[in-house]
Amino acid sequence: MALGKPIVATNDGGTPELVLEGQTGFLVPSRDAGVLTDRVLKLLNNAELANEFGMEERRRIETAFSLDTMTNVYRGLADRSGTRDMS
Repeated sequence: MALGKPIVATNDGGTPELVLEGQTGFLVPSRDAGVLTDRVLKLLNNAELANEFGMEERRRIETAFSLDTMTNVYRGLADRSGTRDMS
């Protein structure tokens, strides 16, 4: 994702938090090889779409999951739980 490549992944677990369907890649049902194949071929046959998805995913990763963003998220969690060392 950080390399700017489009993603085709299964729509399970936390994956939908990372891959935005139709914006940064494709989410496919688990165990559906036909849909998986279709989406991979769609990207292989449409370089413009693949590039668009890849660039959008990289932008999203750089902002939503940057070191500063994630540090702030964890600090907020620690503050709310009262476990953050204040020294």
